[in-house]
Amino acid sequence: MLRHTRFLAVVRAALTVLAVFTCSAHAQEAETAPGEAGKKLRSNWDDMLHFIRLAKPQIARTYGDAVLAEGTPRQIYKLSVEVKRSHVVLTRGMGLKGLKETIVAIRKKINEGWMEFRSDAGEIKRMIGKLGGNLRAFERARIYLIQSGEFAQPQLLQTLADPSTSALVVERIASILPGPQKGAVRGLAEALQSKNLRLLQHVAGALGDIQYGHAMPHLKEVLARKDLTDSVRKVVTAALISCNGGDKSVLQTPLAKLYYDVAVGYYYRAESLLPDSRNEMANVWHFRNGIAGYKPVPPEIFCDIYAMRMARKALQADPKFSPAVSLWLAAYLRREIDLPEGKTDPLLPEEQGTAGDYVRAAGAKYAQQVLHRALRDGHSGVAIGAVKALRDVAGTKNLVQLIEGGEAQPLVSAMIYPDRRVRFLAAEVLALAMPAEQYSGHRVVLPVLNDALRAGTAPRALLIGATGKTLNALKDALRAAKYDVIAAADTVGALKAARIAGGVDVAMLVDPKRAGTGIELIREEPGMATLPIIVTAAGRAFTELAKADGKIVLVPPTAGPSAVVAAAPKASAMALGKPLTAEEASDWAVRAAKTIRLLGLTGNAVYRIERSEKTLMDALKDPRSEVRIAAASALAVMPGEKPQQAIAALANSDAGPQVRIGTYTSLAESARRFGNQLTKDQSQGVVDVVNSKSDKSVRHAAAQALGALDLPSDLIKPLIRDAANID
Repeated sequence: MLRHTRFLAVVRAALTVLAVFTCSAHAQEAETAPGEAGKKLRSNWDDMLHFIRLAKPQIARTYGDAVLAEGTPRQIYKLSVEVKRSHVVLTRGMGLKGLKETIVAIRKKINEGWMEFRSDAGEIKRMIGKLGGNLRAFERARIYLIQSGEFAQPQLLQTLADPSTSALVVERIASILPGPQKGAVRGLAEALQSKNLRLLQHVAGALGDIQYGHAMPHLKEVLARKDLTDSVRKVVTAALISCNGGDKSVLQTPLAKLYYDVAVGYYYRAESLLPDSRNEMANVWHFRNGIAGYKPVPPEIFCDIYAMRMARKALQADPKFSPAVSLWLAAYLRREIDLPEGKTDPLLPEEQGTAGDYVRAAGAKYAQQVLHRALRDGHSGVAIGAVKALRDVAGTKNLVQLIEGGEAQPLVSAMIYPDRRVRFLAAEVLALAMPAEQYSGHRVVLPVLNDALRAGTAPRALLIGATGKTLNALKDALRAAKYDVIAAADTVGALKAARIAGGVDVAMLVDPKRAGTGIELIREEPGMATLPIIVTAAGRAFTELAKADGKIVLVPPTAGPSAVVAAAPKASAMALGKPLTAEEASDWAVRAAKTIRLLGLTGNAVYRIERSEKTLMDALKDPRSEVRIAAASALAVMPGEKPQQAIAALANSDAGPQVRIGTYTSLAESARRFGNQLTKDQSQGVVDVVNSKSDKSVRHAAAQALGALDLPSDLIKPLIRDAANID
């Protein structure tokens, strides 16, 4: 291996005095401002700095705005380097009233100019041409090329691979390759595919000097090549061990495991793997036609792309390394989610299938693994993608099975996930699977669907332990804050009431003596594992419990009702995921009602749909017509007089024609299924509508319901008697 440490030491010691000079020299060489325009720009810059020093922001802003209007980013960058202490003075200007906005804009231009300058292919080529010159020229070029980072790498590597490149330039390029270490690894790793052994040796040596772990699988893969000379193999081996902190055990680590570990690092955004934050785009490297190069992509999807790439390499190394499959699928889902609106992924061809298609094609086993990872990570988007795939491809058995290793039932776990979208979707999928047998977690499905039915309505608070004046004060404060209230003196009674009501949005434990037991009981209740809880208690034990739980807000026991209620927004904010939009809430309420209806139609014995009766009846009062109609349709398949009478009450009311038509249709269905269970007054109400001057479509629907009710003749005869004379 060629070592250049001593060479660099001599060069740097001899040229330390040039360091300050070099940057401004680069800027001056990069661009010379044209004639009078350049002089005017320089004058405005100098005047801006002058008046900042004098603390006269209004005048300084005038000159600063002129600089912004007249100068290009590269010209402004050049001025910031050329004029001593420019950055110090600009920082001082940030504190002057009315000047901050101008300074921020100038700094943005400076950064843009520097980025243009450091990525200029022509400038990079010119600097590489200076590497064979005297020490002063070399040092100037070296600093520029190191600062250019990965932008300079393709040309540096090509020059290094060129057999006509002199030994001196080869040695000097080798000293530059480690460059800004973190950003150099990906390009160098791709260059390891080269058949040029001289290039390979220098690249491996540079990676060994950098000592970043994500180079290890690439170096390990090189060792499997048959074309290596002993000297090159020795360098690659030494570099591999160096990247593992000197630990030789990496020589026995399977290649697939090394690639998978790097893929995991990218998926979880390990700091050492992030792209250069100064760049507007992030560079994804490739090796084609013997040349290493890169393709710019939006930085938001950079880590997702590399996670997929490394996972794929793990599978190429070992097709049986199954963890890489689910990681690749999860990274693909994230890639689609992370891509900002309005931006494109230049690496995805138009004919490429969506991430969801690949998750479906992979099957239930891998979709469950993707879901398990998403739930553990708290990534709602990936979780939703996995659940949708399971909905489309999994049978009932696959939906509720443990993942490989028996660690979890991801879809069941999804029903207690903090994000409502994930919870609702998981419950819907499990309900529509129509299981023939009970499974662990089946009791959670209906409570979650009830929660979906209430989506978009007033939040509901479960008040536990309050009595007397305190109870009344809390109720008043909660209702003033637009909460519906369910209250009980003890937790067991409160949970029973919440069950009947179809769920709550927040619980409030206001009895410090029974707070600990109350929390345990709430967490054991199906559908309440992630319910936000406000607890009036203090002490280390409760502080630690709240921290571990993540969904508990502590309020001092001495706090009044207003303080307890004021904690509700904080508790609600603990829910993962954005609040549902009005459209989403309405859609989920309707979907939940339709799902419950389907369970009733099929007579599924696993899910007890009567647990949704109260929630559906409450939904008949919902201001959204589509929710009322869907709720009535679900109640139509429920036996008992209460559901049918609730439907009739809405149908006979002064609701709009659309709602009345829908509910009369449901009333007819209920009567056909379970017979007439209306009160005499309700039956008479239907007759009155048929014989009224109401909307014709409403009367038609009421007549249909009337026929299904099969009323006794004493109610029907007046209908005929009072009809218009058409004989």
